[in-house]
Amino acid sequence: EIEDPQRDGIYDDLAQALRAEIVAWETAQNILGGWEIVQGLIDDPDSCAVTDSATCQSRPI
Repeated sequence: EIEDPQRDGIYDDLAQALRAEIVAWETAQNILGGWEIVQGLIDDPDSCAVTDSATCQSRPI
């Protein structure tokens, strides 16, 4: 088999791009997970720390 540095470079580029996609996917999943927690706090007035909003009134107006 003949060594082809250009072909090997293409594989390195593909591997690097794939790793970047995996990191981006994991980051997006973490952001979505955090957003679900925020939505849960908004949807549950008992644990809501927001004051005087339409969804949660923790102090009288």
